Amino acid sequence: MSKVSNMSKLGNKTGSIMTVMIGAFLAASTYAAEESTTTLAPTTSSASAASSVSAPISTVAPKAKTLTVSYVAENWLDATEADTQNYAPLSSQQHIGLAYDLGNSRKVQYRQYFLYNMTSANTQDELSLGDHLFLYTDSKIARIADLDMAFQARISIPGTEYGRKIGQYELRLSENITQKITGKFTMSYGLSTRIYGYSSNDDGQVALRFLPVVGASYAVNKVVTPFVNLYTDSRWNNRGVGIAVYGPRAGETRSRESKVSQANSFNSDIGSSIKFSKNIGLDAYMTTSKDLGSAASYNPFSAENNTYEIDLAVSL
Repeated sequence: MSKVSNMSKLGNKTGSIMTVMIGAFLAASTYAAEESTTTLAPTTSSASAASSVSAPISTVAPKAKTLTVSYVAENWLDATEADTQNYAPLSSQQHIGLAYDLGNSRKVQYRQYFLYNMTSANTQDELSLGDHLFLYTDSKIARIADLDMAFQARISIPGTEYGRKIGQYELRLSENITQKITGKFTMSYGLSTRIYGYSSNDDGQVALRFLPVVGASYAVNKVVTPFVNLYTDSRWNNRGVGIAVYGPRAGETRSRESKVSQANSFNSDIGSSIKFSKNIGLDAYMTTSKDLGSAASYNPFSAENNTYEIDLAVSL
């Protein structure tokens, strides 16, 4: 949630996680297809998936239950690596969530994140603890032009090794409006504002981000819904030379001083949602990024600009 950060054959390194993904996929495929009501909303993750706004998978949770347990796995790989069948840089962010329905379209949730190959340059097959998140969601907080606006606030408490070292906290505020154009065609409009604070050292770290998004989806049938998201990522960093918190250079000092304001990027997510049942959903998509400060053109056919991602969501 663009993935502008840069992220041997598939063997022991990725065997365990791919086995889990394939097993879950095969189990999911045995379920009968249920009615699809996909909603495009800004949902994001850290590191390479830091600004992805795809994965409209929150809708798979049954709404009739007061207490819901969920599992989400986001897995991504740079297209340049995938094209050469080098799966070693495969990264994954997973979380287990516990949500409580407050009624009147409101919900609170706790999420515990776990990271795979995201916080070390030297360790292979690394599984580490991620951040701790508290969320509040109101799917009908307001009405604009006869359309319901959804709102989500989330607070992230550092759980990773280097996140704790600099004391990185994040407040994320997201608004989303979904408009049904026809029986199958849906548009969505959203904004994600992210505010960062640091209890220890904020040198060179991100301070503020804005991600406005426009999305479109078309429900081919009850199972498959292709989608396209277009969005920009504007960010401002604190001055100084700080350490990298996520990715293959995590813990290392950056080579140059960060500026107060960094160039914006334009991004797209193109893919499809697959809804096996009301409890199981899968998103497969490609993210393309264009640095607006660069003279290079937006090119979704260039592997160096692309990241492939597969997101699996299961709720109980």
